Amino acid sequence: MALSELHLHHFRNIGQQKLQFSSHLNLIHGANGSGKTSLLEAIYYLSTARSFRTSNHRRVVQEGSRSLTLFGVVTDPVRGSLRIGLEREPGDANGVRLQRNGEAVRSVSELARLLPVSVIEPGTFELVAGGPGNRRRFLDWLVFHVEHWFSGLWQEAQRALKQRNHLLRHGIIDQSSIGPWNARVAELGERLNQGRQAGFDRFCQEFEAIRTRSEAQWLRNVSLAFNPGWDSNNSLAAVVESNLEAEARAGFSLYGPNRADIRIRVGKQPAGEVLSRGQQRSLVVLMKLAQMRVLQSIGCEGICLLDDIHAELDGENQALLAGELLALNTQVFLTGITAPNEGALGHLMHKHEPAMFHVEHGRFTEQ
Repeated sequence: MALSELHLHHFRNIGQQKLQFSSHLNLIHGANGSGKTSLLEAIYYLSTARSFRTSNHRRVVQEGSRSLTLFGVVTDPVRGSLRIGLEREPGDANGVRLQRNGEAVRSVSELARLLPVSVIEPGTFELVAGGPGNRRRFLDWLVFHVEHWFSGLWQEAQRALKQRNHLLRHGIIDQSSIGPWNARVAELGERLNQGRQAGFDRFCQEFEAIRTRSEAQWLRNVSLAFNPGWDSNNSLAAVVESNLEAEARAGFSLYGPNRADIRIRVGKQPAGEVLSRGQQRSLVVLMKLAQMRVLQSIGCEGICLLDDIHAELDGENQALLAGELLALNTQVFLTGITAPNEGALGHLMHKHEPAMFHVEHGRFTEQ
């Protein structure tokens, strides 16, 4: 699967542009602020209808414009070429308008499955030292693409948790009111946990395979463990019932799928407190690569977006990244101030003839 063509209209500093890409390697270079990251952001936005840089949709619409439009052609070896599109006018009550082959699409998840996009950018490095929400989203992205039932179940669980939290916040904990929501959250939480645990096990297999190919000694001491959000020796139903008064005092659910996490440790200590910044960056890259390998194992080809990654990694880890990307044989978009024609990441160019673009003030020129 690859994004072969992209049309952009009024996205960030990009007025109107039509670009055609290589199905393997695409290199984008230019000065800071020229629009490199905006292109990666647009690809991600076409897949997810949101940005990895901001939650404010207004900020991704070009200044002076009311709306943005993205249109892409996805080539799939099984389904052929698919045309997908997105239009958003911030403040419009209708929200975002989505299309597939000219027909309206109701759910963003349909586009996300057609165009699985994994991004590595400076914010991604919070995966190790940041809060559990980062790691929960990392795992849920994987499970979403592996198990198609997961998205609907996740949305149901969010609605049930919202209702339960409303009751807890107002101290309404009599069984006639909160009992049905305790049961509903417990049921959905257990089902979500099954999908997450299975996805985590798949991920660990791929991570371990990558780790064995790495020469980094510090990596041998890193351990990964999935925490469902409650003591797994007990059912979630029993846990929420026995902690009801504590949750009422807190005003929200202290246990459940909303508290799930991947615990990353070195020995008995959190990895974020032990590993150097460089080691944390390397670990995140390996985790993202393992995530993509899981998709590949089920016949789902994802797209890798790497934003100025060669500035974040040393030569040894650039070499590891280049080797793993070559093994994945997936479509890659790589940005940098200069084209990576030297060094370890430049080795990617020896395997695949890249499409190379220079960007200046939001205008892309293929070289």
